[in-house]
Amino acid sequence: MATKIKRILSSVPQDSLFFSSWLAEQGIDRKEQTLYVRSGWLERIAKGVYKLERAVHRFLEYGKRSISPDRITIQ
Repeated sequence: MATKIKRILSSVPQDSLFFSSWLAEQGIDRKEQTLYVRSGWLERIAKGVYKLERAVHRFLEYGKRSISPDRITIQ
């Protein structure tokens, strides 16, 4: 699962919006989308529309790109 989100994060601007249909085309099905929301990687802003979670966005702004969905901690 981590490889999929890392690939997306490296290929789109950090302020992008993601539609669930587009995420599915990228190999992240709706079940995985829900897991990314629960784990804090994505924020649901409307039905079927997501954005990168603010905490992850701030983390990436500091240039720390070696991240994994199951290991990220931001204070």
